Amino acid sequence: MLENNTERLKAKIDPLRLKFPQAVITEFIDYWTEPNKSGTKQRWELEKTWDTERRLTRWANNNFTPKRTEIKGFQTQPQKEPTNEIERLDQFLMAYKKHPTNFQFIDLAKWYDLMKENKLLKPFTKAEVLEIQEVYKNDNLKCRAACVYETFKGYAKTDLIFSDILKIRK
Repeated sequence: MLENNTERLKAKIDPLRLKFPQAVITEFIDYWTEPNKSGTKQRWELEKTWDTERRLTRWANNNFTPKRTEIKGFQTQPQKEPTNEIERLDQFLMAYKKHPTNFQFIDLAKWYDLMKENKLLKPFTKAEVLEIQEVYKNDNLKCRAACVYETFKGYAKTDLIFSDILKIRK
């Protein structure tokens, strides 16, 4: 019976699959299909109101994850509070890797000085710098955001975070 409930939820999600990453959909389904104690209904069916698209959008925007300590056989570690700016930058990068469209382009500029000071920015050629300046009409804030964006794009393709780079250099 519960399999039918899961299939009903998946049917509601099917038209939305192109809007969300598969990992988000999987986490969402895993969380909301948890059965009640009697095994007759699932978590999503116990809600007073339910709009699948709104719930899934909010789930993706807020980076919800289940509060269980074990997910599919892997122990999850509670995320520790960052103790310095590099750890804050690492957390920002990890959140960016998961959902890059959740961030405003201009907000990336706030990391420019820290990244430059620690030599964490992608090395730019003179031509790349001139192109960025031209595209953003020498708007300093936008140019800085573009440099951070280009750097993040490179890191998003790897498992590295900024503190790893600093450790490797030592």
